[in-house]
Amino acid sequence: MKTILSSRKGHYLARLSIFLIAVALIAGGSRCVGDQYILSILRTEGGKVTSPGVGNFTYTHLDEEIVVNLVAEPDECHRFVNWTGDVDTIADAEDATTNITMDGDYSITANFILEILEIRTWNDLDSVREKLGCTYLLMNNLDSNTDGYDELASPTANGEKGWEPIGTSYDGFTGSFDGQGYEIRDLFIDR
Repeated sequence: MKTILSSRKGHYLARLSIFLIAVALIAGGSRCVGDQYILSILRTEGGKVTSPGVGNFTYTHLDEEIVVNLVAEPDECHRFVNWTGDVDTIADAEDATTNITMDGDYSITANFILEILEIRTWNDLDSVREKLGCTYLLMNNLDSNTDGYDELASPTANGEKGWEPIGTSYDGFTGSFDGQGYEIRDLFIDR
């Protein structure tokens, strides 16, 4: 009889030991998971966030600091302004390429605005061909006395053909151009 009780007691202790080991492993395993932090990223119109993207991202904190790279890229004719929201741990909230240290949950927004390009010289007007969909403001009269005239708009410019037209029938100007009451004069074209 004594042997039977002893055997039951041993069996009970073995089961209890296995149970306690399982509990310890589960409790220890949950500590290995660490704290989880959520980074929510939004953007305004005019650009995208290429790293890590737009949406909610979960990061697990174990022993080392979590640093997440942030990269915002403006669309053509737009520019990046800043990061807003929970920006306390962003290295530089005014820089499109920066990072954030995750020590809690954060919600941030990448902000973009439409870029208005100013035209003051013939060179500025010539550069319109590189961004045909942007918004432009003429800031002064363009004439034979304005910088870049001889090289770009005079009778001797471009092999005596004068001004090279902006855009083509396949790739035309689609932006907006506000002359603000100023004039473009002395432009020579022989094509």
